[in-house]
Amino acid sequence: MIGTITIVLLSALLAYIGWRTYDQLTFFGKLGLKGPTPLPIFGNLFGFKIGVYKALQKWTKEYGKTFGISRGARKVIISSDVDFVREIMVKQFTNFADRQGFPLRPEETNFDLLNLKGDRWKAMRETVALVFTKHKMQKMLPMVTECADETVKNLKENEKKTEGVLDIHKYMCEYGIDVGSYCFFALRATSQEDMTVLMNQANAMWIRFKTFYLPWFVIMLFPQLEPIFKYLGCSIHPHESVDYFTQLIKGTMDSRRADPNSSKYMDFLQLMMNANEELNSSATTINGRQLQKRALTDKEIFAMSMSVFAGNTETSPGTLSFIFFMLAMHPEVQEKLIQEIDDVMGGGDDVTQEKVNKMTYMDMVIRESLRLYPTAASLDRVCSEDCVVKGIKIPKGTLVEIGVYAIQTDPDYWKDPFTFDPERFSAENKAKMDPMTWLAFGQGPRMCIGYRFAMVEMIVMLTRTFQKFRLEICAKTENPPTRGTRGLMTPEKGINLRLVPRQEQSL
Repeated sequence: MIGTITIVLLSALLAYIGWRTYDQLTFFGKLGLKGPTPLPIFGNLFGFKIGVYKALQKWTKEYGKTFGISRGARKVIISSDVDFVREIMVKQFTNFADRQGFPLRPEETNFDLLNLKGDRWKAMRETVALVFTKHKMQKMLPMVTECADETVKNLKENEKKTEGVLDIHKYMCEYGIDVGSYCFFALRATSQEDMTVLMNQANAMWIRFKTFYLPWFVIMLFPQLEPIFKYLGCSIHPHESVDYFTQLIKGTMDSRRADPNSSKYMDFLQLMMNANEELNSSATTINGRQLQKRALTDKEIFAMSMSVFAGNTETSPGTLSFIFFMLAMHPEVQEKLIQEIDDVMGGGDDVTQEKVNKMTYMDMVIRESLRLYPTAASLDRVCSEDCVVKGIKIPKGTLVEIGVYAIQTDPDYWKDPFTFDPERFSAENKAKMDPMTWLAFGQGPRMCIGYRFAMVEMIVMLTRTFQKFRLEICAKTENPPTRGTRGLMTPEKGINLRLVPRQEQSL
């Protein structure tokens, strides 16, 4: 009896493997797409060993701007064709409004903009948009400046101990966490010990994205097993870190509700709570159906707060670190930027929105750095209905990935694509630019909702740093920096640069 059951199970397994292999080998051919030959079950997963951004760039050169791969069980169309991308992100957005999301997410984090889909995503986006207005971002500017001043103070104290050579990425990570905790929850790390605890918990939230996590890998091969792994307590975010931030955020929410003067706070969490009160009963239309505006639940406020905080600890610090590296490598660009900072600040100390708006060359520097070092190598969308995009019939459920890095370094769109040249983003050149060739914050209705905040955060840090220092490469500078092999582009080994106090150079 046991032998018969074993034979039946093995036969079923072999039949499943045979069907999966046939499906992987024939699916994209039926759509008229080329791509790397997949391995049975694993698909093209091993092709990513060289790094996501390198793999996508390599396959683009071999198979064209639009091709297909199998990421385990998931079939993925990848494109760096800007006309194809425009269809996905803008023209046919209703068919591609949803993101894939991550498997094994804890229940507490399932209600943010990344994971919500359809009408629920639309309703939450409307509410969160009330927080990320330009006016409200201006009110956070003094808080961001305070965090930048603290970071520069730490740079000044430590550069004297190391002959000026510091891992700038370490300090940008501390800055990102300081900005996140202060601007999102109105909490400051009052000691190095507090900062260490925050950093450890924030880093833990991302650790399984950066390293090999067996349950996630198995689910990529067999998605049907996710409920079993969840039952066993597996999570992409360690439970200890989720519990830490749960207590932090919910405790803050409870204290705010008990405080009759809570409106004095201007952090993200308070603005989210205020936005609930600002919502009226007017209706909005989605796909011809009326959707009533509603206040966010506590679960949604918590998930969104956790999402923006965790995101801020990885994205802006990495981008700032790469910007500092590029400026150290190109001193002529650095000097031009310093001159703009001196001219705009005029010897004053306050960073105002008016001054931020005048820093046009800094905006160009940031955008060019993000072109070469985008936060994410690709962006994904899930096809919700059978449709046709540029002659390709895309079945419902297919994942479409937009090759951000491949687009932003494509010689068809950018002359000398690996040359660092901020002038590409001058007002004159931007007017001639196809917006789909620069996707650092995405495009269309699902564009990054916090891009204004991210830009202000970077502008303030750059301003404060170059008011005090010039940056130079040194013997410890890795050139080029080692980038993460996963989807996020972060400097894996840090970025060591020499900081030269400006007052010393003027003597």
